[in-house]
Amino acid sequence: MWIQKTAEERKADKQRSRRKYKRTIFFLVFGMVAAITFFRGGIEAATKGSYLVPVDEMPVRFVDALMLIIPIVLLSLIFGTRSKPDDEDSEPTLVCPKCDRVKAWDGFLPCQCGGRFVDIRTMKWVEDEKS
Repeated sequence: MWIQKTAEERKADKQRSRRKYKRTIFFLVFGMVAAITFFRGGIEAATKGSYLVPVDEMPVRFVDALMLIIPIVLLSLIFGTRSKPDDEDSEPTLVCPKCDRVKAWDGFLPCQCGGRFVDIRTMKWVEDEKS
């Protein structure tokens, strides 16, 4: 059956979502820095004859990558903390705690059983204790 999450559980869900967002940003930035440092692309690769960067050029390219990435990271962190990474603005899936019926958002909250549909992100599933 569906029961309401506690305030601590909702807070933990939000923190987990933010950690996931920040982890994703970290790996994207790491991948971009690695790509800029170790590989050439496009016209540069065609003129130099290789996609791989020689070892003696890597420190310079690493600094160039950092100079490019630092503003991107700062902007993504600023806008990332202001945005809602867990899609709070999206239309939610709804559940009726009274009859356990689930439906997509349609703007109609009363349930046929007499209950009321609520956002499923504020609920959790627990097994019935039948003895």
